[in-house]
Amino acid sequence: AEAFAWRASEVLDPEGCVALLLPAMTLFKYESIGFRKAFFIRHQLWSVGNFANLAEVLFGGRARLPAAAFFYSLMPEAAKEDVAEAETSVKEVAKRKQRQRRAPLPAIAAGDQVFLVDVPTPGEAMSPPDEQGDLDVKLGSLRARINVRQIERVETRNSKNETRDKVVQPSLSHFELRVSPELDLRGLSVDEAILLIDQRLDEASRAGVRELRIIHGKGTGTLRRAVRDMLSKHALVQGHAGAPPRGGGEGVTVVELAG
Repeated sequence: AEAFAWRASEVLDPEGCVALLLPAMTLFKYESIGFRKAFFIRHQLWSVGNFANLAEVLFGGRARLPAAAFFYSLMPEAAKEDVAEAETSVKEVAKRKQRQRRAPLPAIAAGDQVFLVDVPTPGEAMSPPDEQGDLDVKLGSLRARINVRQIERVETRNSKNETRDKVVQPSLSHFELRVSPELDLRGLSVDEAILLIDQRLDEASRAGVRELRIIHGKGTGTLRRAVRDMLSKHALVQGHAGAPPRGGGEGVTVVELAG
């Protein structure tokens, strides 16, 4: 499937767009890290549709693995400088990570929260690792088979229970203070930004926050267009608009959440 995605790009008109159904695990599995980095540098991703819950409807029970629809086009020439700058930043971050010594992971059990490399939101372990280090993880509505090499950090169920016993449960007003009304997306890819926005909208809605400032920068406008397109279709969003000139202008989108 990944090879087919590259082939589709080779024959794509510079002004054209591709809609391709790929295994959803292409977004998460360890073996696809190289493909993801190269793909998102070369292509402009407009949207990813989660078809995990539609497999039975779309494929009549023939499909067993969750799928995702990728809508993308070739990266425009005007964005090459931004891509080069972002690639340099990514390499610098990778070098800093390599210099940091990773602490040994604790024993993983079902119910533990796991934080994966290059995935901004945590998943939930559905089983302990087998002899090869593979385990089942729930990532939103997806269920994935990953290797412990993909895990950066683990929050065990016992540690969460101990923390809950020691700390007084916060009130809604305390929780609201912890949800920042501002989200900075500069330097992120479109797919990373979309995941973070969705998470922040959910947190803000539950905390009673009614307005968010999303900083995406001006640049070529690619990230801004993707962000606003996503917001215009989101169920938790009442409306959105560019910030006033003194508040960031077209580099910032102000979001009004639905009441």
